This record gives sequence, structure tokens and C-alpha cells, in this order.
Amino acid sequence: MKKKIESDEIDLIEVFINIWNNKLKIAAITAIFIIISAAYYFKFKPPLNAKTIILPITIFEEKTYSAYNLLIKNLNENENENENENENENENESLNQINKIYLLDIFLEELQTKKIIIEAIKKYQLIDQSKFNDENKYLEAVEKYALSLDLLRPVNIDGSKRGETRLNWKIEFKVNDQKKWDQALSFIDNEINRNIQNYLTKNFITTLNN
Repeated sequence: MKKKIESDEIDLIEVFINIWNNKLKIAAITAIFIIISAAYYFKFKPPLNAKTIILPITIFEEKTYSAYNLLIKNLNENENENENENENENENESLNQINKIYLLDIFLEELQTKKIIIEAIKKYQLIDQSKFNDENKYLEAVEKYALSLDLLRPVNIDGSKRGETRLNWKIEFKVNDQKKWDQALSFIDNEINRNIQNYLTKNFITTLNN
């Protein structure tokens, strides 16, 4: 029994000696595998699933439209009175009061058109145009990429059901460069809000002129 233990101890020592003698080879092989793995990752890096929550304006921001909403209410009431007096006159579309629901609906409608998303993909090169020899193929790839953006509606808001709870609308989009996507997302947000402001202003002026 004693000889068996001594034999095991000698074998273990020999293993450590062999490892020590070949430490440079082992280190070199390990380094090669690390370099190959890193190169493969950066060349074929899987896309990131970017998630962005769309938040409506706050109740305090909504209060800033109180004076406008009161004016719109009076204009709509006067318009209804004029229409009742003159039934032959064509009906004009009434102006909507501005609140968080109305602004969110317009924002989502603009987002669903994918027009601004396509502009952002081109502007911030979310797809490398140099990989395409044909301009039409590049534009097709951009449009297809824009259509892959998922717009997820709120679900199970009160948490009464099993499964996922989503309190707000959410954007999910697979991206290869987080920094470029952040820039594109800021561009999308600014452009849509600018379009909404222009629409509300134009609609208001047109209604007053009519």
C-alpha cells in the first residue's frame, strides 16, 4: 500500500515537471487560440438586439398646452355653430387638442412609415454601402433593414395576466454598431418631433385661414 502511494506521488511530480518544461509551448498555444477566437468574434460579431422604450410626454409637459387647448375648444365650438347656421357649407376638419395620447399617436404613425428610419440608416451608415456594387441593391438592403425594426405595443399593463408586461411602446432593432445606432436614434427622434411641430403649426394656420 505504501509503494502505491509513493508511485502516485512520483507520477504527479512528473506531470508538474512536464508542464513546467513545456510552459512556453502551452502559453503559445493558448495565446494562438485566444487571438483566433478574438479575430473570429470581431469579424463575425453577432448583432446586438437594441431595445428602446417610447415614453409619452409627462403630465407637466401636457399642462403647457392648456392655453392652446382652450383656444381650440372655443374655435371648434364656433365652427360647429357656423355649420349649424349654414348646412350647405362643407365641413372643415376640427383641430385636435394636444395631449400625451394624441402626440404619441402621431409619433407612432410617423415611425411606422419607416421613411425617417431609412434616412437614418443611410445617414449613419448602419449598412456599409461599400459592400454593394449596385446602388439599387443597396437601397433594397436599406429598405429591408428598415422593415426589420419591430414596434411592440404595450401588453398586460395592469399585470393581471401571466407572461410579459410591457407598460410602453418599445422599439427593437438588431444593430452591429451601438454608437451609430444611438446617433441614428437621436436623429429619428428629432426628425419626427420636428415633423409633428410642422404639422400642428400648418394645420392650425390652415384652419384659421379657412
